[in-house]
Amino acid sequence: MKYRTDMEYYLKLYPEYEKLYINECFICHMKGCKPDLFERTGEKLSYTAKRITKFFNRLELNEIGICEQCAKFY
Repeated sequence: MKYRTDMEYYLKLYPEYEKLYINECFICHMKGCKPDLFERTGEKLSYTAKRITKFFNRLELNEIGICEQCAKFY
């Protein structure tokens, strides 16, 4: 299986990190960091969380799991 990025490969090796730190849009399957990672400024982030915020942008999902861009069309 070919991975598009090294981070996708990393997340496949450690699926528990994907559940903790990553949001994925239900329609377009775009992946990004959960917004609360950026709001935890007072807490110390783990090495993994820092690495993920470096490679992935923030992705906010609505209540049914759709990103803002897809919500405009659906």
